[in-house]
Amino acid sequence: MRGELTLLRIVFTRFPSFQYVKTCGFGCYPGHQGTDYLLGDGATGGEYVVAALGGNAFYTNFQPGPNGAGNYIVIDHGSGRFTRYLHLLSIAISYGPIVSAGQLVGYEGNTGSPWLCPGPDCNSTPHLHFETKINAVSGDPSSGTAINPYYEYPDYNDLWTTNPPSYQEGESVGVASWASNRLDVFVRGNNGAMYHRWWDGSAWSGWEYHPGCLRGGPAAVSRMTNRIDVFVRGCGDHLHKKSWSGSSWSDWQDLGGCLRSEPAVTSWGSTRLDVFVRGCYDALNWMYSDNSGSSWSSWQDLGGCVNAAPGAATWGGNHLAAFVRGCSNGLHRNYWFGGAWSGFNAPGSSLSGCLGSGPGADSWGVNRLDVFIRGCADAAWHNYSSDGGVNFSGFIEPEGCFTSGIGVTSRLSNLLDVFGRGCGPRNLWQKSWNGSSWTAWTDSGPWP
Repeated sequence: MRGELTLLRIVFTRFPSFQYVKTCGFGCYPGHQGTDYLLGDGATGGEYVVAALGGNAFYTNFQPGPNGAGNYIVIDHGSGRFTRYLHLLSIAISYGPIVSAGQLVGYEGNTGSPWLCPGPDCNSTPHLHFETKINAVSGDPSSGTAINPYYEYPDYNDLWTTNPPSYQEGESVGVASWASNRLDVFVRGNNGAMYHRWWDGSAWSGWEYHPGCLRGGPAAVSRMTNRIDVFVRGCGDHLHKKSWSGSSWSDWQDLGGCLRSEPAVTSWGSTRLDVFVRGCYDALNWMYSDNSGSSWSSWQDLGGCVNAAPGAATWGGNHLAAFVRGCSNGLHRNYWFGGAWSGFNAPGSSLSGCLGSGPGADSWGVNRLDVFIRGCADAAWHNYSSDGGVNFSGFIEPEGCFTSGIGVTSRLSNLLDVFGRGCGPRNLWQKSWNGSSWTAWTDSGPWP
């Protein structure tokens, strides 16, 4: 039984530094059949909860208090094994999908009035109650025997290899460039706010703090010299934007929408912005502005089955390419040349691969597309096209170990800068393509 599950990995937190507190173990009071984790700061909740293992998320429900499960999910992993995720603030998947290990399924909360129960963790603090069941019957969410799945006294059930598991769902790293000697990097920090640092051609700045409540990493783009637009998924699942005018930052602007992922953004002109998100029905959604964000088109549903944040790139006017991790965890694309979108079922739209994160994409010249992913084994992979997306190289150059998606930008023709959050230490790492070769990965310091 152990050999069957030790290759499986669990994620419970959105925080880069993996700040969790185990607050109540299996059996910490009579009838407590799981392990409770405080994932964030204990105040707001909303931290990512992802699937411990691939399977069928066949049951989602709400059980009211007192002592109810609140919003909860049951995933069937086969061989009579279920996992259950309780007290969620909200559920991020539709009923009955097949999910993969590390896929976002919900957000930490305190629904179901857990504060009315008798144990030491029974208070209004948001937390995740995680259960592992064996000998369960497929289709029956109440069946099975809950066990302590960890290798610890007195049970010695080594179903999961770490407590809590060490694998993390990737989130986006936003990167933009408005000059040959300029790089701007945006991340969500440990406190859920946005942080920004920049390189001026000679040195990196420190981290600049931007208040706010982010659910996922930022996306950033530069439309012209000394201008930056940043987009995030706020804690209310709306799209939010703030902009650098050349001398100061705007306030956050709520653009509405219904997001289930971080956004992606690209720009093919000084006043053009194109934004892509995974919408609330797991399709790719797109909206655009032709006036620097003063007004926006309505959201357009571009279809597909999307289970992570998208990536987007352009190499010039009326040329857009959107990339997504499909529901089978492969890379898929949808492109637009000024008319109708190609759709995800067009020949060559499936680029295969096994993605552990949403893709990052950019273009450094006409017909050039570069796509980067964190693979299912946590290495960074690269896939490129030099003919406008007709043909791709296939996934090449697996390197490193990452706990985020891979962000990429181009400062000049045939130059690329790539960023990701490492596995240990979980710092920001960078490597660059200089036109003929790649640099080594460089540790750019602690995540904020």
